[in-house]
Amino acid sequence: MSNYYILYAVTGSVLAECAAAYDCLRRNQRLPARYEKMSFYVVRGAIALGAGVLPVIFTVDTASAAFTLGVGAPLVINQLSRGFSER
Repeated sequence: MSNYYILYAVTGSVLAECAAAYDCLRRNQRLPARYEKMSFYVVRGAIALGAGVLPVIFTVDTASAAFTLGVGAPLVINQLSRGFSER
C-alpha cells in the first residue's frame, strides 16, 4: 500500500464537503451557517483525518478505492449522527 493512499482518502473527504457547498451556490442559495463557525472546520478536519486512516484499516490496494473511502466517510458519519440524535 502506498502512503499516498492516505492523502487520497483525506482529499476525497474534503472534496465531498466542497461538493455540498458548491451545490448550495449552484442553486443560488446562501451557504449554511455552519460554514461560518470555526468548530465546523475543526470537526470536519477531524473527519477528514479519520478518513485517511480507512485505507490503512481496510488495506486497500488502489488509489480509487482509497479516494472512494474518503468520499464516503463524511456521508456515513453524517447518517450515523442523525440516527443517534433521533433516539
